[in-house]
Amino acid sequence: MKIIDPSVILLERPFDPVGILRNVELCGRVCYKSEGNITSDSYKGFIERIVKRGHEAVLEHGGLIIRLDDQHLPTWYECLVADASCTSTALYLVHTRGPSGRVVSGNFRAWRDALRLCIKYSLCIPEGLYDALDAYSPMFSDLLSHVHTDKERVTQLFEGSLKADYEIQAHMRKTLWFTCDRGVSHELVRHRPASFCQESTRYCNYSKGDFGGEITVIKPCFLQEGTSQYEMWFGACKHAETAYFDMLTADCTPQQARSVLPNSLKTEVAMTATVGEWIHFLRLRCSEAAHPQMREVATLAKDALLRDLPVMEKWL
Repeated sequence: MKIIDPSVILLERPFDPVGILRNVELCGRVCYKSEGNITSDSYKGFIERIVKRGHEAVLEHGGLIIRLDDQHLPTWYECLVADASCTSTALYLVHTRGPSGRVVSGNFRAWRDALRLCIKYSLCIPEGLYDALDAYSPMFSDLLSHVHTDKERVTQLFEGSLKADYEIQAHMRKTLWFTCDRGVSHELVRHRPASFCQESTRYCNYSKGDFGGEITVIKPCFLQEGTSQYEMWFGACKHAETAYFDMLTADCTPQQARSVLPNSLKTEVAMTATVGEWIHFLRLRCSEAAHPQMREVATLAKDALLRDLPVMEKWL
């Protein structure tokens, strides 16, 4: 059994389509811990399979920001907002008007839903939006062949082009990679406006060589080595590891054997959210009222985010 400390890493946000698609692949592969299968072009097949199987939550880890040059909210966007069903992620498209012009953003899953609605209602999308989405093939190729375009101008924006504080909070997205225990991860996924990919105990078999034939647990920050409390925790985790491997030996599947794994089990979570949601997260989870282990990783997240975007300090 391996014991480690928690950690938080801010993933770099590339600006080119290929880099963004590779980030989506990286986040998606955390579920299976298959990062070792990544190659220079493996994102193509990975994303094609995700789209084909309908596992579109993975696509939420990438997004598109566009600027509209007209002086009115376009018909195609008004129709999406008016006609999107209550279950459609197209509702997660965000619209602001300010120094950067009229800006619309959303994750790739929301844009796929938007295209579906455009197809359903025979709405034309701007040529600039078509071109921007087409740059992210294979994310949208199955839908773009069914949509119509018009001459309305649209410019793709990158995060650094946003000019106002509220634009930054509404449209800029950051991805953090958490290594924490399962108990903390249950609190992470409570932040529902965010997007998540998490190491899956259904598919990960910790008896295999990729995991060193052992489970990994997170050391609780509130227990000191050498104390009786620490020894009790260690013994419980060790007993759970033994029971888990015994169940696998008895021909149980990983998803069956996981029922005995401890809350301290290490898990990895890729969490993507807007800057505004990260502000809410930090205000809540860095509080003295938060669980000690949650506050521990939230503090690491705060440090990483402030190093990357110092202006966040004035919003906390």
